[in-house]
Amino acid sequence: MHKNNHRSLRRHLSMMLVIVFIMSGSIFFSGCMRISSAWREITGNIRGADDDVMAVGQRLSEIELVQLLTNAVRGDAELPAYYNSISVRQLDGLTLDEFQQYIRFLRRGISGDVHSFTVMSESELIQNQEDMIAAVPQFQELIEASSAYQIIYRQSGKSDEKFAVYFQQAEDGSVYLSSVWIRQILKLNAYATLYFDAIDSSDTEALAYLLDQSNPNSPVILAKAEFLIDFYKNNISSRTSEYSLKSARVDNISYDQFGIVNLDGTQSVSRTVSFHIDQQEQLNARDKIVNVLNVEDLAVYRNDQLLFTLAERDDDRYVRTWSYRLEQATGLPFEHDDGNCKPYGDGVSLMNLVYNGLKISVQGDCQEHKSWNGIVRSASLIDTNYHTGSGLRPGMSEDELLVRYPFAAESGYRLRFASAGGTVSMNVILENKTIDRIELSFIPLESY
Repeated sequence: MHKNNHRSLRRHLSMMLVIVFIMSGSIFFSGCMRISSAWREITGNIRGADDDVMAVGQRLSEIELVQLLTNAVRGDAELPAYYNSISVRQLDGLTLDEFQQYIRFLRRGISGDVHSFTVMSESELIQNQEDMIAAVPQFQELIEASSAYQIIYRQSGKSDEKFAVYFQQAEDGSVYLSSVWIRQILKLNAYATLYFDAIDSSDTEALAYLLDQSNPNSPVILAKAEFLIDFYKNNISSRTSEYSLKSARVDNISYDQFGIVNLDGTQSVSRTVSFHIDQQEQLNARDKIVNVLNVEDLAVYRNDQLLFTLAERDDDRYVRTWSYRLEQATGLPFEHDDGNCKPYGDGVSLMNLVYNGLKISVQGDCQEHKSWNGIVRSASLIDTNYHTGSGLRPGMSEDELLVRYPFAAESGYRLRFASAGGTVSMNVILENKTIDRIELSFIPLESY
């Protein structure tokens, strides 16, 4: 961790009390033990405090161990009693504190009436194992020695749901709870807890640090953190404490969030956020949001002179672009003849025109290839003199794009905007992390 990152976080959190809840246990961080201390705790080995109660149970069969874990999740008795019913060898060094954290963590995903369990199908287990090995090959041997059971539960008024819990098999055939496996899951949960805490407290710098520990002060990372905080605040009705645990594996954990209003105004019942450990033991969040194209970027300028705005309407009519106005700024097209101006139907022509640094497709009226007016259906900005309303232009760096649209990379640098007049899409083509050209297209909802 860079010294500058430490100093920045210390300054920012010097007066802040960071409380991290990990299931039943609470780890408190005062002003002098800031998020960097929490981070060291997460990235190190998670170990419980010395336990007053030692496990003295007998070795359990596979079914007995699954049944015990299921009952522990149901909360039929105090957790130390379940812990003490498992033999030392089957606990694999797992402490009472870690066992309790793990069970309480599982309860976030297994709620309602827990009534049975079943073995995971072989095909599903194999697929999950392959996915885990691809993500964390350093745990291949442990993953291949794992089996899984589906704990079946039902919430009031709903159908049965399943949650997968993994166990490991020793060389002698006995089943056990791998301490390595469970500590990795607890490490992921600790990271997720810090992540959600930063969002709840609107702490942009802390969240940026969790998103990218190597470069948290990057304008791009700070923009992404700020964007996430705004999205959680304005577009997710459920609280972070209400998120339902969806899955828990050695390589990742995931949560379902409910009551989502997407940035385009549509609604979703739920969305998933996941937290991962990679091959270098780095923790990261996968919290994808689909950026919506800003209204200002529907407008195209040349040297700050407005040329046209895609999908623009006035009194329920599409606003037409007139060639004489546009060409005062761009000059005449290289060609305008029968080769690139053809009848479209009902006296309407489709014109594909190339100007110096700009390509456009126009649907409208052509006056003998000398002038035209119509609706711009597409535009390609290929020269630095042309830009959109927010200032996006060829030659601009990828970072400048990502400050405006922090999740553009996740959507392949394709952005959309749906208006009353139709849908506008923007596709940004990059070369060597620099904008090579900007392509805009308009699909109207009605004919004109």
